[in-house]
Amino acid sequence: MASSSRPSLRPAAFASASLLVGDRPIPVVLTRVDGTGACVASDTRLPLGAEVTLRHVDAGMIPAEVTAIEPAGLRLRFERGEHAMGFALAVLAGGVHARRRDAA
Repeated sequence: MASSSRPSLRPAAFASASLLVGDRPIPVVLTRVDGTGACVASDTRLPLGAEVTLRHVDAGMIPAEVTAIEPAGLRLRFERGEHAMGFALAVLAGGVHARRRDAA
């Protein structure tokens, strides 16, 4: 069986975020993020193909599409590019900064 060479990047501490569906914010927990998309834990179910905006305090906002509905939440896909990579890195860097601040 072939394995993916792309690592799954998880914020060390799950990150609070929100999904904007139109003007309505939905609180979610960001459980995985990389330059192609994210997984969020939420009780809210949205239809496949729904267009949303993922908002994170350190990373800002990024448009996304719901590509899967999973037992724990939703899988989102970002348009690939520099903005998506920057968003993912900002989420991960924000988690590192928060851990350092909490340890001090």
